[in-house]
Amino acid sequence: MVNADGSVTPLKLDSTMALEAYQQAVAVAKDVGLPWHPDPFELSPQAKLTELVRKSREIQSLAG
Repeated sequence: MVNADGSVTPLKLDSTMALEAYQQAVAVAKDVGLPWHPDPFELSPQAKLTELVRKSREIQSLAG
């Protein structure tokens, strides 16, 4: 957890706790009127990012 002063405090979080925190965050967002779209959507990288990843992997394979 990052504190307001920039210091870091370790936070133990299991999957149940993470899901509860997520559900609470969604509820609060809806309560304050933020838009919430529960349906999944697909993200696609720009072509230049795909090319950079390809080149990076190529360079790593050559390095051994």
